[in-house]
Amino acid sequence: MAGNHPRYSLVESTVRGHAGYGLVVRSVDGEDGFVDSGHIANGPLATEDWPAVGQRIWGVVLGYARDGRLRLSTAPNDVALARSTDLAVAMLAWRDLREADERYLATARDFLQRPDATAVLRWAVTGPYRAEGRAAAVRLLATSSVETRSALAVELLRRVSEGDDPTELAGILAPVDDERLSGVLPDVAGTMTGSGARRLAGVFRSVGATRSLQHLRTLVLASPDPEVRAVGRELADPDAAT
Repeated sequence: MAGNHPRYSLVESTVRGHAGYGLVVRSVDGEDGFVDSGHIANGPLATEDWPAVGQRIWGVVLGYARDGRLRLSTAPNDVALARSTDLAVAMLAWRDLREADERYLATARDFLQRPDATAVLRWAVTGPYRAEGRAAAVRLLATSSVETRSALAVELLRRVSEGDDPTELAGILAPVDDERLSGVLPDVAGTMTGSGARRLAGVFRSVGATRSLQHLRTLVLASPDPEVRAVGRELADPDAAT
């Protein structure tokens, strides 16, 4: 039996009963329907907390079952979104985005399996600041293996030191071994500024790289640049005035 309510429209209904699978409802215009237990709330909900029999509820139309009954979601998040926008149009856009993301992930997996993937990523990461290629490389690195991230540790730490988003790069560097990060620090320290040292220290703290943090302190305390040495004193004594 064809129903009257378009998918993703809002319908007011009355709870007529509780079943093992969820709520049995009837819309205010007389259509029988149901709400699956997984669509009653935003998360798991004990049966004793389900809407009571006789209660009026609003739901989003998910479609119609084979027996012609309305399928609804009464999850507050779903209802709130349906009230705030044209949900049918929004869901089409969301579907397109998810499909595009799935295609991207498949393409990324194929690229990362190439024998020259690390070389290409190194080239892209060391490109001009704000270059589109660098941004694409950073996004790709977020899906890459620990081995690939470790191979690019020097380049990534340099990007942090030179002003790239430390939060973004900390997420990429988090699985890299602390000893590896500490070992490549001398290759970064030569061009490090005081602000760059602070950014690196913040990354090491956020990923729990204590050895790297200690090594950074040693390196910056030996710097000929007084601004950089001041960061070393901060690391040795966080309460020190600089």
